[in-house]
Amino acid sequence: MELDLRQYKLIVESSPNMIWRAGTDGKCNYFNQTWLKFTNRTIEQELGYGWAACIACGD
Repeated sequence: MELDLRQYKLIVESSPNMIWRAGTDGKCNYFNQTWLKFTNRTIEQELGYGWAACIACGD
């Protein structure tokens, strides 16, 4: 069974697991809502290497 993009997004966004995706350049380009709720940060703050800044500062 193949999932279309709509089905994939529904599964990823409704997952209780923190999910992120990185491109071949190593920069993160997606975080699901579970991740964002856990970190209490916006997608804009997390994109690229933004997520690492939060870890480094202990926020």
